[in-house]
Formats: sequence, structure tokens, C-alpha cells
Amino acid sequence: MPLEINSINVIDSRLAFSCVSLWTYFFGTFILAVEATNPLFLLVLLTGPVATYYFLLQISIPQPNLDIAEEILGRPLTPEHTKEIDCDEKEDHRVQMPVIAHRFAGLDAPENTLEALEVCYKNGAIGAEFDLVLTKDLVPILFHDIDLDRLTSATGELQNKTWAELQNLDVSINHPFHERFVGARMPLFEDVIKKVIEYDMRIFIDIKDERVEIARIIVETFQQNPILYRRAVVSSFNFWIIYNIRKRDPNIVASMAWRPYYMTYCKYSVIEDECIPYNRTPIMYYWGRLLDHLTTWFFNNLAYKLSGFSAVLLCKDIITVEVVNYWRLRNVRVIAWTVNSPLEKVYFVKNLGVAYMTDSMLGN
Repeated sequence: MPLEINSINVIDSRLAFSCVSLWTYFFGTFILAVEATNPLFLLVLLTGPVATYYFLLQISIPQPNLDIAEEILGRPLTPEHTKEIDCDEKEDHRVQMPVIAHRFAGLDAPENTLEALEVCYKNGAIGAEFDLVLTKDLVPILFHDIDLDRLTSATGELQNKTWAELQNLDVSINHPFHERFVGARMPLFEDVIKKVIEYDMRIFIDIKDERVEIARIIVETFQQNPILYRRAVVSSFNFWIIYNIRKRDPNIVASMAWRPYYMTYCKYSVIEDECIPYNRTPIMYYWGRLLDHLTTWFFNNLAYKLSGFSAVLLCKDIITVEVVNYWRLRNVRVIAWTVNSPLEKVYFVKNLGVAYMTDSMLGN
């Protein structure tokens, strides 16, 4: 039986305001570029937002039913309702989920491995996040980086390697607890899904691959394992990945990840000197900054409406009370990443009512 999804409002005031803003910016820029005094331009300014609004409404994908999202994400956290989770409460799938094991808590065991999944589950994880990529021969596996250098003894980009070339690589060699996990391998996506279903965990599937085949693989996996509709969230930094997946199957709950200057910096920090740009050529740098302004506006004003995501995974350094309230008004849950400081963990849960992803389940 198909799951229920939220219906589209007859008039969506927030979407309408976004359309008006979009055309106002466009028209204002045009006025600066040329002297546009012809009445035809005023007609375009008046009709453009209306046409855009109805077009976007037609291609928008509604969020899944809020009860389904809550079953996966748990009850919204509030300062009045933040308490320790007893073992018995694991049976209640609507219990709040303040802690999510990031890459299966990659500090406790080699990240994105079956060994790490087992360790984080034993350490009390109700929810976990992992990274999904495709090999050169389109085999879905768990791995985070573009290249192999950081975690293995091999070099080169993962997407240029076949599964046969990757399956025997030891991903524990640079881990602090290497001696405990010698021989840890990159797991197949299907093996991980079987294990999380066995553990009855809630999961975030963070898609690191942008090839079109990934949407088909995700949809087929959900259809073959229907419990995932009530246990799994699909996430990506790439809006079009999320949109394509939910266009194929709107019953899938999704989230979108975001951080400042995603188009400019490959590594972001609140300390500007620590930010590493993709390209140091001035023209490419400023082109990236322009794209950052455009994509940030799109993320905040249109992306949630078009793709119907139910949560946002935000860099912890930009989360404020205003940000949390902004997304709550849109029925979107805020989740912070990556939070490893004990004081920050308390702050996000107790003060902001925000769940967080962490690299270690110890002490949570």
C-alpha cells in the first residue's frame, strides 16, 4: 500500500513570496543593465511571478506524511522534552533521536564499515549515517572520499576502480584502533541494509555519487525492502539527486545537506584562513562566490518546496535559534553535523532542541 504524502496547499504563501522575490531581483538587475522603461517590462514583472509560481507548483513534490517522517526522525526535540533514552524505549520508534552515529561513529571504529556499524549499535546508536558511492562498474558500496589515499594503502579516485579492485582493500590501516579492526573492508550497500534492518536502526543514506544510476539503485532498494520507507532518510548536497529520487518515488523521506560556501571551498571553516578553495584562480574563485549566493538563496527559498525534503543536515557552526525556527515553520527538521565536543552536544539538544551527528558514540 503506498504511503500517504502531504497534499499541496491551494496557495502557498512562502512559495509565492519566493517567486516575487526572484522576479524582483531579476527585474532590478535588468534595470541596472539597460534603461527598461517600456510598459512591456512592467507587464513581465507582474505576470512573471504568477507564471513561475504555478509552474513550480506543478513540478513540486509534496513532503511525505509528517507521521512517517516522525517515525524515522523521532519526536521533535524541545528543551522541555530532552531526557535520557532508556533501553526499553528503543522499542518505541517515535522516541526522540538526539544522537546519530556519523559514518557509523568513525572514531570508534573504521568509518563506513560493518565493524563500525556493529560497534555503534552496541554503544547505543538508534540512528546512524553512512556514505554511498558507486564503483566504476556501478556496484554500490560505502565510502566517503573521492580518492582512496586517506583510508587505504591504494591511491587514485574510487570511481575509476572496479569492485574487484576495491573489495580486498583494508580501510583500517590509518585508524587509531587499527589493531582491533585489521582487515576491515568496504562493505556492499546491500549487506549494510540487511544488517541495519536486522538491528532495526534508523539510517541516513548520504549519497556521494552524482551519476544517474544512483537514483535507480536507491528506489529499487526501498522497493525490495519496504521497511526502509519508515526507517531510512536519503540525503545529499546535490538537490537534483534528491529531486530525481523523490520524483521516482515520493514516498521516500529525504533530507538535504548544506554548508556555507559549498561552491567555493572544498574545505570550510568559520576561520576564513582555514578555508581551502577549489580553484585559486581569481575568476574561478569569484565565480564560485556568485554561485554560492545563488545556491544559498535557492536552498533557503525553493529547494525544500520542490523536492519535499523533511530535514536539513547543517554544518554545526551556522545553526542558531533563528535557523531552527526558520525550518520548523516549513515542517523541516534541523540536524547538526559534525558535533564531537561534549559541551556542544549538550547545547544542541538542551538549548536548541536539535539532533546531532557525531563521530563517537562514547559518552552520549
